[in-house]
Amino acid sequence: MAQRNILIFTGLMTMVVGIATAAPPTDNMLQTAHVAIRVKDYATALAKLRPLATAGNADAEYLLGSMYRNGLGVDIDNGVALKWIRSAAAHGSTDAAYSLATLLAADFRKNQAEIQTLLQQAAKGGHVLASKALTTGSIPLQFRPEKSLTDAALRRTVLFNAAQQDDVDVIAVFSDSELKMTDDFGRSALAHAALRGASRAVELLLQHGAPVNQTDAYSITPLMLAASAGQAAVATQLLTAKANIDAQDKAGNTALMYALAYKRVPVAKSLMTVGNVRAVNAQNWTALDWAVHSDAQEIVVALKALGMTSTHKSAISTATVSLPLLHAGANDLYKGWPDLTIAASRPSTELLGTILKSTNANAVNAAGDSALLIAVRSGNTQQVEQLLNAGASVAVTATMNETPLSWAVRHNQASIVQQLLAHSANPNIAGKNEHAPLLDAVQAHNEVIIKALLKAVARTDVRDVEGRTPLMIAAMQNQPAVISALLASAAEVDGLDTKGRSALWYASAMGAGDSIKSLMTAKPAVDKRDKSGMSPLMIAAANGQRAAVELLLAAGASAQGSDKGAVLPLQLGAVSGNEVIVSKLLAAGAQLDAQNKFGDTALISAVRAGQLAAAATLLKAGANVDLRNKDRATARDVANALGFKELQALLEKHG
Repeated sequence: MAQRNILIFTGLMTMVVGIATAAPPTDNMLQTAHVAIRVKDYATALAKLRPLATAGNADAEYLLGSMYRNGLGVDIDNGVALKWIRSAAAHGSTDAAYSLATLLAADFRKNQAEIQTLLQQAAKGGHVLASKALTTGSIPLQFRPEKSLTDAALRRTVLFNAAQQDDVDVIAVFSDSELKMTDDFGRSALAHAALRGASRAVELLLQHGAPVNQTDAYSITPLMLAASAGQAAVATQLLTAKANIDAQDKAGNTALMYALAYKRVPVAKSLMTVGNVRAVNAQNWTALDWAVHSDAQEIVVALKALGMTSTHKSAISTATVSLPLLHAGANDLYKGWPDLTIAASRPSTELLGTILKSTNANAVNAAGDSALLIAVRSGNTQQVEQLLNAGASVAVTATMNETPLSWAVRHNQASIVQQLLAHSANPNIAGKNEHAPLLDAVQAHNEVIIKALLKAVARTDVRDVEGRTPLMIAAMQNQPAVISALLASAAEVDGLDTKGRSALWYASAMGAGDSIKSLMTAKPAVDKRDKSGMSPLMIAAANGQRAAVELLLAAGASAQGSDKGAVLPLQLGAVSGNEVIVSKLLAAGAQLDAQNKFGDTALISAVRAGQLAAAATLLKAGANVDLRNKDRATARDVANALGFKELQALLEKHG
């Protein structure tokens, strides 16, 4: 399994590094996606790849499948990954064909015939490893990434993903020196593993010399991260490896303080028995102060039994808060932050309440972020309510890069979204670097937030940079309940994006049957073609989406394609290899021997794609084997030229 994971990573690297120049000059979306992946801007990459992949772009399909296979910007989903990689192979991607062969090799005996076909396809496209596998007769799994993963940024991404996923087989292929690599935040593979509780990865990394006390840009250690996440077993591993339990980050916090701040009481109990419980951070807080705020009464009692008293009175009493708050000198993370903005990031309603008595609720920090935005980012619902009740503004200004509402929407903070809307936050305005909140909510599949935004009269005609509306995104992601809610709020069912595609087009492309049914209640234009000439029925047929084809035909979609375009519905169904789709289109009146502008028939197209079952279905229906395209080639000529022996025999039988 690990070898197949590695192979997909390598394919990802190849796509990013080697195909970037192949993007069409009129459409740089694929190029933009490559660049975005290199800088780990996975959200942008996914936004660019999804519409391209949906339209059948093989490079985009393979890259999107690789991202799902490896959890880059999305949760790992092997089913979705396999779907896109298989589709990319069907649309001619050599790399996808070979990668699919390696994935199917997990059950070689069952998939032997398909693996052989895929290797032949990849070899014809010049894939060296596929050619070698065919020559040697070996199973296509013998692959090592260290010689092929040459892109430094992607090597780091592979390592950090493996560390997070506890994948020791992948980690093992990296050199000891590489195991010390850090991400842009300065975090090592060990830090990533510690945060996720990946104990096997932690053990392997430590065995190979990963520095147990390596800190990130804010002097946070792996032990602090394990403590903050409540990873007790990993914390023990790190302590056994001589992790410095008394190390302090730039704000002066220790691992014990991290455990208490995040209410990880079991971890805190183990840490307080071996570490310095009397350490004080930059704000003059001790472990006792954190214990009081976390309501960890057992630890409060234990610390007080050691003779400790609170050094930061606001931790217990609001009457004696010492203002302004102490800062940490040259290395202070909060340099230029007013006390209110610091308090907004803290889990202390008492501290914030005391400061609000004498401070404007709209104070901003050195970066221009308001106390309200900081409280939202910290997930502090009580502090958000305090600020709102004290007059913190929910209005969006022209200088804002991020807004409280949009940030809460993107991070699925439903309760905070509802708080902000209750205080009249405008659901139709976002910061300079943000989408409209409704677009982000639909993208995140959060029905609670979507309904709250629609109730607050969020506009349904907002669009992303590709011109896609919330309805289109919901259709792409098969969210029928969201589609119904959007249509009930007057979303335009036949709106088009910059490619001329509607919500129905996207639902059809993805085979989203439930979404198609929801859209049909609004009576959409079922035959509307996009700018490339593809109708919903055509893209469904091309992608082998049987259920979508049946629903569209039942709704009256035309199976004819009589405009002599570059492709016809029946041809697309034949190329997809789905004989059921071919039969459905014929039953709906598709012309069996219709020729497109190149003279190709559905039979010629099926043969060229190597689709034996589809060709057999067409021949059984009486397809003319003697028709020639504009190159004067018959279906038999095409089969002979490509060396498809089974198709040759089938055509001879019907000659």
